[in-house]
Amino acid sequence: MRNELSLLIAPSLVAGALSNAPPSTSARDAAVKLFRSTKAALNLQEEDDLRFRNESRDEQGKLHLRLDQTFRGLRVWGGQTIYHMAGEVPSQPPTDRLIRGLQLSPFPTLGSSEALAVAAADMNPQGAFTRTPTCELAIYPTRRRAVRPGILPDTVNAADVTTIVEGATLVYHLHLEIERGTIDTRHWDYLVDAHTGTILQRWSTLKGATNSTGKSQYSGTVLLKTNPLSSGGAELRDVTRGSALPHPATAQRGNATYDLAGAEPEDDATPFQSGSIFTDADDSWGDGLNFGGGATASENGQTAAVDAHFGLQSTWDYYLNVHAWEGIDGKGTATLNRVHYGHGYANAFWSDACFCMTYGDGDDPTGTWGFKTVTALDVAGHEMSHGVCTNTANLDYFGEAGGLNEANSDIHGTMVEFYARGGTHGSEVPDVGGNWTIAEQLSHLPLRYMDKPSLDGLSPDAWTLALADMDPHYSSGPMNRCFYFLSAGASSDSMQSGFTSYLPSGMTGIGNTKAIRIWFKALRDYLTSGATYHDARIACQSAATALYGANSSELAAVQNAFHGINVGPSAGLPDDASAPANVTVGVAGSSDTIVFTGSATDDVKVERIDFLVDGIVVAKLNATSGSVQVDSHLFANGHHSLQAAAYDSSGNRAVSAVMFFSVVNAFTQVLQNPGFEGGNSFWKMEGSAEIGITSALARTGQAFGILGGKGRTGSPVTGSFAQRILLPDIEGLSLDFWLWTSSTDTSGIPHDNLKIQLFDETDSLLLTTLATYTNADAAATSLDSSTPAFIRRTLDLSRFKGKTVTLKFVAEENADTLATLFRIDDLFLGRQWSDPDQNGDGLVDGIDLGILIQAYGGSIPTSSPLSDLNNDGRVDSADVLLLMKQFGQRKSQ
Repeated sequence: MRNELSLLIAPSLVAGALSNAPPSTSARDAAVKLFRSTKAALNLQEEDDLRFRNESRDEQGKLHLRLDQTFRGLRVWGGQTIYHMAGEVPSQPPTDRLIRGLQLSPFPTLGSSEALAVAAADMNPQGAFTRTPTCELAIYPTRRRAVRPGILPDTVNAADVTTIVEGATLVYHLHLEIERGTIDTRHWDYLVDAHTGTILQRWSTLKGATNSTGKSQYSGTVLLKTNPLSSGGAELRDVTRGSALPHPATAQRGNATYDLAGAEPEDDATPFQSGSIFTDADDSWGDGLNFGGGATASENGQTAAVDAHFGLQSTWDYYLNVHAWEGIDGKGTATLNRVHYGHGYANAFWSDACFCMTYGDGDDPTGTWGFKTVTALDVAGHEMSHGVCTNTANLDYFGEAGGLNEANSDIHGTMVEFYARGGTHGSEVPDVGGNWTIAEQLSHLPLRYMDKPSLDGLSPDAWTLALADMDPHYSSGPMNRCFYFLSAGASSDSMQSGFTSYLPSGMTGIGNTKAIRIWFKALRDYLTSGATYHDARIACQSAATALYGANSSELAAVQNAFHGINVGPSAGLPDDASAPANVTVGVAGSSDTIVFTGSATDDVKVERIDFLVDGIVVAKLNATSGSVQVDSHLFANGHHSLQAAAYDSSGNRAVSAVMFFSVVNAFTQVLQNPGFEGGNSFWKMEGSAEIGITSALARTGQAFGILGGKGRTGSPVTGSFAQRILLPDIEGLSLDFWLWTSSTDTSGIPHDNLKIQLFDETDSLLLTTLATYTNADAAATSLDSSTPAFIRRTLDLSRFKGKTVTLKFVAEENADTLATLFRIDDLFLGRQWSDPDQNGDGLVDGIDLGILIQAYGGSIPTSSPLSDLNNDGRVDSADVLLLMKQFGQRKSQ
């Protein structure tokens, strides 16, 4: 065994590789030149750039260049663009999934070894890592999904949802692998905050699942390509496939199948050379029976190798002949199988790190309750398609992209089965020979059902908001069903498994060949790593249009198939895939009330315009153009960035260029995140406290604080928001906030209450209760009212000025089943500027006074001469402070 302690505590970290061979130089240079010349128009910054990932050439000879976004030299997670080039000229607009408005330092405070220690402690491997962990410093955008205003939860369609980027975090992306059979076989990826060590995301990447003859267990007697040995007999090496480039670990050419003989990779001296290549004296392989134990080199032990070798041959031929894609990476690199992994291991998996397939012997020889040997044909096609995905769209393995990743493997695994068993081996995929279930030969029930995914008891049949939080093996269900509809059609008989209520009249499919060519082209040329289901619809529409035309029945079938799983409208209805254009933003004022203006155009309709200050939505405009008034005291004094984000009726988003404005107030905000637009940042939340994210219900912006609303549970419920603050030492100090109270308790007798309290700075000693609001103050009797009814509340804090306190909003609901909901938004607690030196030149003089006069305009009380406000014959700090005091008193009245 290798030394576990040294690997777990102080491994040698390897930088994650981001590129493969360089693309066509002239097209790449043209694309990069175009990008850099249009940065400003794309609303990107000078620090934004692109890094080549891979390329593909389509059926028309056009080149599709996939490039990762970088910011200050670091990869931006999910930030990608695909340039579609005809020579050195774009053939269509790029597929744009770039992230705008990034603002963060590229320098971590946490070392890579510390980040690995965090991930390793969480993974808690039962042994040494099989391969040296990899580590990459990257930028991870913070995303939030938002539903189009006015859409009810039970009617939401994937096209109604958009993703909003609210900030970004510097992270380490780590990949860890351990392979110890049934004891512990896991491949995990982590995103670890490069400053705090917090695990932001983690997910499993164990993506599970001369001519001679062989008796296979699952495909009968099959033809195998083997390699004759000079000493006689042959080895399971196919030199007709996988000879373009050698395998990265063995440096040998030709696809080969190895016998692990029950071993696990870490049992060997070298990390990959586990076991030995299968050989046979008479070049006749296997007995067609499930492995019953004993010698793995026997005829019975060879059967698993026959199925694995045939699966690799079939998958290779399918991709080459149908899609002109050679091998797993499209370059013909040799690929390896490993069979008889561990003891009783009921899984199969593809590993990008070893560029190989691994198969277990299963945990049930009869397949009654578990799996037989896990080498079925569709399993082989499924698992190796994970490798193809890595070398094309490289879909993430979490969120909706994770479901698309798994569905891609199910789809191609199914097509491999149709292709190999359909009686032909040309460029077409027959519509016969295969079936629409996954791994049905391994056990008494299939693992998944493509025509009706819910038959497995866990997978949904259609898209819902909950899909993004599901295991990818289940969130793949709707995409599997969509492909089934596209190929085989949907039934109009509600008693059939192929029926969907979204297409009650059914639809006609276009057959396997056309359907899979559309899906593969979407994967190769249009999908990006963080794609959603709606992105998949747009990508498939682009692929269908390129292959069959903009008015084709194939394009209409794509639209209907996606509509059948609740993603976008049916064919013939407006399907707006183009984002708004000509988005502009402006601002007037720098104190008190300031005005934001915005405008945009769209080929269908601009639904709304959001205004983002420092990347956070603070106001919205439900129109194509117009203005909104905003209280500038919600922002700290100083410079701020402003953007407008325009949304059309399908949720497509486009943003304006960034502009900057300044806030100059005599009083400025003390509270952090006063409108909850930053989620729970700076607020300590307990109990029933929540953050609401619904622009239609927020007073301004899209967020608000929620307390209560749980009384219907029949038990007492409490919740609180708290923030520690230093109260400014000024006269007339007060707390302003907006409160909307709803209650199902109409008795008029106070039962549930919201208390606004001050505690000491340790949050342990109650200083005072400033106010109490109850169900008797409710403005509505329905907790689900869609009409906001905020009331402004002002509380005096003057007797606590200059003290450090904890401000707390505490809701208490009694044990009855009636509920009271308290919504809180737009808090303001101000302080006077402490530094009268407005321009920072070290002097307090008339220049500073002029800055204030310019900021506050004609409402300033003046004397003669104008700048000598206290009439002492000179302009000095006393005049500046006098002006600040006058405005502070005016504001606090």
